Amino acid sequence: MNGGTDEGGAGGQEDEIDERHPTESILHRAVEKAREDGDLSVDELLGMFGSRSLGPLLILFGLIAAVPPIGGIPLVPTTMGVLTLLTASQLALGRRSVWVPGFIGRRAIGLGKLEKAEAKARKVTTRIDALVRRRLHLLTSGVMERVVPLFACVLALTMPPLEFVPFGVAVPGLALVGLGLGLVSKDGAFTLVGLIIGSATAALLIFIVPWEKVGELFGGGA
Repeated sequence: MNGGTDEGGAGGQEDEIDERHPTESILHRAVEKAREDGDLSVDELLGMFGSRSLGPLLILFGLIAAVPPIGGIPLVPTTMGVLTLLTASQLALGRRSVWVPGFIGRRAIGLGKLEKAEAKARKVTTRIDALVRRRLHLLTSGVMERVVPLFACVLALTMPPLEFVPFGVAVPGLALVGLGLGLVSKDGAFTLVGLIIGSATAALLIFIVPWEKVGELFGGGA
């Protein structure tokens, strides 16, 4: 099992995130890491950004879940949901390192899929990053530092059932990106957008998720 991220080894990596182009910077660094090793494992992903900063991880988890072709791979969005839940809950409780089970930590995404995702997301990430600036400080500090991780946990729980809805996971995925941008760039406007988009997942869960299929899957078809 994975004993957690290496706080000392990853701490310097966090300073390399470009606050003016956070989504491009984070996704590009994930691709570069995969080019070094041939793929990108969950353990490597957690180690890249350090355990003291939830923002970069929310951005990356959200992008992986929302952007094809990776987001369309069965169980990848669910895995991102599990990782979001584990990461956000542990950091919200004040842990200085993030623990994940070994079978999750060893899961990896191939370089080719990451490169395709980066290429498809580039236009969107460029436009998003152009809007980033420091504003609405009240939504990035104080009590919001607790609210955001808790809300991320709620979003994480919606991701497994939304795999049954075509492109459904993109909604909580984009919400996670917004929340992560708010944390990384101290931009409360993106925090607000993340909260609003995340709230829309309730409608998807109530009216669109085929709960009979979900029940058949987990109930063994009984």
